[in-house]
Amino acid sequence: MLFGFATSKVQSFDVFWQLQSGKYILDTQSFIYQNIFSLAADAPRHEHCWLHDIVYYLTYCLMGFEGLSLLKGLLVAGTGFFLVRVARLRDSSWSAILIVLFPVFLQAYWAWEDRPQLWSFFFFALFLWLLEWDRISRGRKIYLLGPLMIIWGNLHAGAILAFPLVVAYMVGRAGRSFLQKDFWPKDLKRLGWVLLMITVAACITPYGLMLLKTLAGSASLGGQSLFAENIDWRVTTFKEFPNYFYIMGGTALCLAIAWRRVTLTDALLLAGLAFMGTKLLRHTTFFMVAVTALVPVYIDGMTMPLVAKVTAGNRTVLKTLALFLAVIATFYFGHSLYKVKGAFNPGLLEWRYPDAAVDFILEQQLPANLFNSYVSGGYLMWKLYPDYRVFWDGRQGSEELNRAGNDITYARAGWQQLLDRYQVNTVVTEPLSFIDGVQYPMVQELRKSAFWALVFADQSSVVFVRKAAVEGRWLMEHQLPARRLDEAILAEAALLVERAPGPPKVHWEMARIHLARKEYRNAYGALEKYLSRIPPGQRNASAETYYRLLDSMFGRNSPPDDLPSGNRP
Repeated sequence: MLFGFATSKVQSFDVFWQLQSGKYILDTQSFIYQNIFSLAADAPRHEHCWLHDIVYYLTYCLMGFEGLSLLKGLLVAGTGFFLVRVARLRDSSWSAILIVLFPVFLQAYWAWEDRPQLWSFFFFALFLWLLEWDRISRGRKIYLLGPLMIIWGNLHAGAILAFPLVVAYMVGRAGRSFLQKDFWPKDLKRLGWVLLMITVAACITPYGLMLLKTLAGSASLGGQSLFAENIDWRVTTFKEFPNYFYIMGGTALCLAIAWRRVTLTDALLLAGLAFMGTKLLRHTTFFMVAVTALVPVYIDGMTMPLVAKVTAGNRTVLKTLALFLAVIATFYFGHSLYKVKGAFNPGLLEWRYPDAAVDFILEQQLPANLFNSYVSGGYLMWKLYPDYRVFWDGRQGSEELNRAGNDITYARAGWQQLLDRYQVNTVVTEPLSFIDGVQYPMVQELRKSAFWALVFADQSSVVFVRKAAVEGRWLMEHQLPARRLDEAILAEAALLVERAPGPPKVHWEMARIHLARKEYRNAYGALEKYLSRIPPGQRNASAETYYRLLDSMFGRNSPPDDLPSGNRP
C-alpha cells in the first residue's frame, strides 16, 4: 500500500536541478562547487546530494519519469518495511503496529516528494533497525553503520541524524549499565567505536567537513526561507499541521500510561525528535517515523492489564477487534491520501512545468537574461542550460539574488531597477503561486508596464519580453492582448482546484477576473467557495462585500445583466 501511494507522478520542482546536476557531474567528470547554472555563477554551491543527483539522472536515462516515480515508491515502502521490522524486534503485536503505521506514517505523505530527503527517511529507519538489532543480539552487524554512513552522507545532508541516533542508544545503555554498576560495558565501548566510525565516514565527501559543520550549526534546529514556496522551511504551527500535535499528545499519553516500560533511549529519541519537529515543518516526518517504530510496544503495554483479565476466548475476540479497527483506520487514512495522490500513478505531472514556454523561448531565441519564478528555476535550468542561465532556483547560493528575486516577484520598491541592473530581457513565470493560489504582483505590474509585452501564455506559464530588446516587427506578430493573461490565470486556477483540496485563495483570484468581465454567475460561485474555506478573520473584505451583493441578486429567478449603478466592481 505504501509503495502504491508513493508511486505517484513527479511534481517536485527540485527534481530538475538535481537531474541537471547529475548530468553535469557525469558529463564533465567533476563536482559542483559554484552555482554555475544561474546568473550567480560564482556563488558557492555545496551539492551535498551529488550521489542522489547521479542516481536520479541514471534512473531517468533508463526509465524516464516513470522510473523516478517507482524509485520514490521503493524508498517510502522500504522506510515502512524497516520501521515494521524495528517494531517486531521489540515484540510489538501486528494489531498495535497497524494501528500506528498508517494513521501516523501516512501523515507524512506531503514529504514524499522526488527529493533527496527520501534517502534520509530510508536510512534513518535502516539505522534504527541496526541499532535495535544490536541492542538485542550484540553482533558485528552494527559495524555496517560505518560504510552506510558514507553512502548516506553523500546522498543527503540529513545524515547528521545518525549522530543523535547513536548517541541516544549510547546514553540509554550507559544509564542501564549505571544501574547495574557496570560503568563501561563492552556493548557501550562498541557503540563508541561506531560513533567514531560514522564521524570519520561523514568526512568522506567531495566537500570535506561540510556535514560536520552542518551538524555543529544545527543546534537551533530551525531555519527560514525568503520565499513562500518553501513551505517546509516554516515553523510548525497547530493551525498549519494540527495532526502533528495530536500525534505528539497521543505519544506522550502512551508513554505516561506505560511508563514502567519506557526506556531512556526511547524517551530521548521521541522527545528530541518531537522538539525538532516543532522548530521546522520539514523535521516533523522524522518524529512520525520514530513513533511508527517505537510506540507500538507501548500500546501493547497499555492493553496488557486489560487482556490479562479476560478469558482466552474473549482475548481472541479483543485481538480480532483490534485488528479490524487497525484495518479500518488504514483504509480511512489511505482513502484520504488516494484522493490526493492516487496510487500506482507514475510519470510526470506535466502541467506544473513551463514546457511549452521553454519551446517558445528556444524557437524564438528570446533575449537573455532570464528572470524566472523561484519554483520554475530547476526546470528551466534542466531545459535551457547552457543556452540560458536561470535567475534563481531551489539550490540558489547567492543571498543577493535571493533577495532581488523576492523583491522582483512581489514588485517591491525598486523592482524595475533590479531588472535593469541584472539586464533581464525575458521573464517566464506561472501567473499564480502553486502553493497558495495567489497571483504574483510582478505579473500585474508587467501587464501594466509600457516597457514589457506579453508574448506567450498557456495553462501554467506566461512569458514577457522587454520591448526594447526585440525587433518591432517581431513584437507586432507575437504580442498578446491583455485578456490572454486572464485566460492563463483562469486555466491555471482550474488546474489547481482539480488537485484536492486546492489552495482556497485561488477562488478569490478567479472571482476577481469574473467580476471584471461581468461574469457574475461564475463570480458568485467562486466567491462562495472562497468564503467557505477561509476563516472570517482572514477573508478579503471586498470578497465579502461582493458576495453579499451577488447573493441578494441571485436569490431571484433570473440574475440581472449588470450590477446596479454605483455598485459595479
